[in-house]
Amino acid sequence: MNQWQTKYVKFTGRSVLRVFVGNAANNDLDFLIDGARVYEVDVTTYNKIGVDPEYTGDKLADKFPYVDSVKHLQGAAVRKVGKNLLPSFTEGGWTFHANAAITEPYKLTLNSTGDYQASFIRVPALPSTQYILNVVTTATAGAVYPRINFYDSNGTQIGNIQNGNYSNRTFTTPAGTVSIEIVLSNTGVGTFTFTNMQLELGSVATPFQPYNADYFNVPAILASNLDGTIRDSAYVRDGQLVKLKRWVTGMQLDGLLSWGWNGDMTGYKRVAFPLTGISASNTSVPAIVNLQAPNGQLFKPLSWLNRGTEANSVSVDNNTSASVLLSVNDSDTGWGESYTPSTSEIKAYFYGYKMNNGTFGTPYDGTGTKTWTLWNATNNTGAVTTVPSTLAAGFTPYSLDYVLATSVEEVISGDVGSIALAPGGNQIELLEGVVVREKITPAYSTLYKTYEINTNNSVTGGVGKAPLKNTASQIIGAYRDRVKDNWKIVSDSWANGKQRASIDEVNYDPTADYFVTYILLDKYLYTANATDAKVEYQTTLGGTVAQNTQDIADVRTRNGIQDFGLDYIEAKADNLRIDYDGHAAKTTSVHGSTSAATANAIVQRDAAGQANFSTPTANSHAATKGYLDPLSYYVNVSDNVLLSLPTERGGSAMELKVIKLKYGGRYRIKAEVRSPTAGNSAQVSGRIGITLSDAVQSNPELSLGTSSATYVAVSIDTPYLPENSVIQLYNTLTPYGYIRNVTVCGDLVVGNPNTLSGVD
Repeated sequence: MNQWQTKYVKFTGRSVLRVFVGNAANNDLDFLIDGARVYEVDVTTYNKIGVDPEYTGDKLADKFPYVDSVKHLQGAAVRKVGKNLLPSFTEGGWTFHANAAITEPYKLTLNSTGDYQASFIRVPALPSTQYILNVVTTATAGAVYPRINFYDSNGTQIGNIQNGNYSNRTFTTPAGTVSIEIVLSNTGVGTFTFTNMQLELGSVATPFQPYNADYFNVPAILASNLDGTIRDSAYVRDGQLVKLKRWVTGMQLDGLLSWGWNGDMTGYKRVAFPLTGISASNTSVPAIVNLQAPNGQLFKPLSWLNRGTEANSVSVDNNTSASVLLSVNDSDTGWGESYTPSTSEIKAYFYGYKMNNGTFGTPYDGTGTKTWTLWNATNNTGAVTTVPSTLAAGFTPYSLDYVLATSVEEVISGDVGSIALAPGGNQIELLEGVVVREKITPAYSTLYKTYEINTNNSVTGGVGKAPLKNTASQIIGAYRDRVKDNWKIVSDSWANGKQRASIDEVNYDPTADYFVTYILLDKYLYTANATDAKVEYQTTLGGTVAQNTQDIADVRTRNGIQDFGLDYIEAKADNLRIDYDGHAAKTTSVHGSTSAATANAIVQRDAAGQANFSTPTANSHAATKGYLDPLSYYVNVSDNVLLSLPTERGGSAMELKVIKLKYGGRYRIKAEVRSPTAGNSAQVSGRIGITLSDAVQSNPELSLGTSSATYVAVSIDTPYLPENSVIQLYNTLTPYGYIRNVTVCGDLVVGNPNTLSGVD
């Protein structure tokens, strides 16, 4: 054992599934489990599992891979390895003995200190297929020791060849082979060289050719439902790679959508939003959608007939102007059992906020204080009492994949690549998880005087850290601007994944942009598996010539279209330049602008650089000189006494004091107040107006009160008051209070403070 193996079991008729993992043998055994998954399949697929070779073993695992949540196919590619199936020693994939050194891209020198000091590489292979291996070797002592190992889809060695030599070594792979391991080894102490290694299909050796893999990339997301009946597809038409888009993937359901209330169920609520372009649902058939909650849970698709009958479910309207309906748990939203949230409160949930009644964990049911916490909060620290209206930091909204009502074609741009077939056999691989031309800033290693790509964050000692966005299983190539560059690919513990790339500083261009194409290591985080592809090619000389002629015509057509487009854009830009220059030179009536105070017109400065505005009537209006000149004096709140009215008054319904203010501003009113009866609260009210009659007729805006029968000092700050305002202090409510020692306080910014008068 000591290796990963895929195991599976199929079953029917179980309403509850419990998985037990253990050791049936009566001995100690350590084992690891990873990638466990359960799939629900249709009857036709079920009957094929374990029977049809396409649904058995490794091919079954390809069709039903482990992925985190919902994943579609990303980074699909077809790789055609050239005549030589073995990459150079600098292109990665090799594991080297400590005594081995790369002296040239296709030359390895081993200074051995003993037997079997091996370097090796494992490459994909076909079962029951003939191959031939050639390696040029030298030895100062001892002998080279060839070894070829064969592995199945579980990584189990199923055969090997050893001894003999590396020259014209023909062999046939065992049934079930998926990879070959070529081992460069030795016997004895000495210096050994291994040069120009070449592994190729067939039984006839051909002259050495460097490894040269061609790639045809599909840099797009290709989505599908589980059985593949509704899926995106990519194909070449008129010389361009085109995607037939049937799915929209990764739509974020946040508070920006037009959410609405739909109904209350026991333990959960139904909410919905309209969605233009979604394929309408069959009334009795579950919706063809994928809905993933922020916690990774997948919602169950239901038919429109059964909409909202289960919590954590999703349905699509059966009308052409469809809406999407979700059933969300009260325990997730914080809405009480019988509470109906408002539209803004529904939006707040999809922005990442949970509601409570002021006590953390207690849903809001109409009583208490409406309170919102972050979706992942553990208490009310940082909670707010106004409904949030923006996306919470760090929150990942619900994600929806849905089928379009009408499919659309999209041209796929980017580094698509191409494949050229060699005479004779060609080995083709279908890949997924290929990241094409990811931009990277290489890091400098002061220790080795090199620049590094995809070193991990744990490296120290002067080694530069430059990890790619994802862990890499294989680096296909590093590019300087648009050209593939000569970087050395290394497999060691410094790599972020399995491989990193390195180049000497003398070969590095600090002015260039660098890009990397690579294959992901943890594909389950990124993509589903690619299971089949259709590859067509010309088999005759005439067909090849005809295809090339057509391709040239397609290229010329596209170039002609692009040339016309460039000419059109240049002409458009010239016209815009003329329009802009004429527009910029205008000094009057630009878009109807004027320097006069004119309604609904753009403001333009006059010859003196001035513009006119109407007299302001609201706090947000622009102030004019004529408005500000009379307000050259104003009052700020302070304890500085501007006016004193000491006489005691009160005990009945009456006017107590009248204060006349000259300047606008904010004042502090201080006084001593008492109640005629201990324990009964007496209130002295204040009304404000421009005149005394205005003040008498206005609603009270100030209140000075106490329940003490002895005088208590009280103070209140007024709002901003216009110039020449009047404040009336009066009694109207029982018990009628008493007031004395009234002072009006503030700082007069400019002018004489003796400008106030009053009636005591």
